Amino acid sequence: MNDELLCEVRDAALYLTINRPQRRNAITPGVLQGLRDGILRADREADIRAVVITGTGEQAFCAAPICRPANRSGSITRTPTRGWPTCSAAPGSQQCR
Repeated sequence: MNDELLCEVRDAALYLTINRPQRRNAITPGVLQGLRDGILRADREADIRAVVITGTGEQAFCAAPICRPANRSGSITRTPTRGWPTCSAAPGSQQCR
């Protein structure tokens, strides 16, 4: 990964931590690429059973992206997954049960 996105495997989970607290963890092209790489890694490695995306600092989990679309058509390329359920534990959101 890079300094903007930290990566750690713990207890069968891949933790991807956006590390830009001074910018409220705004998404950059580097962060987006790191998230994509991490999700693809989790898809390849059978011992990774969950992906946790979090952010450093105490002001925000993640601010709006500050990057252009990932391809010329104006859309962001979707990454295939194993069909895992998606949930959020951000303040004010509904958590998975």
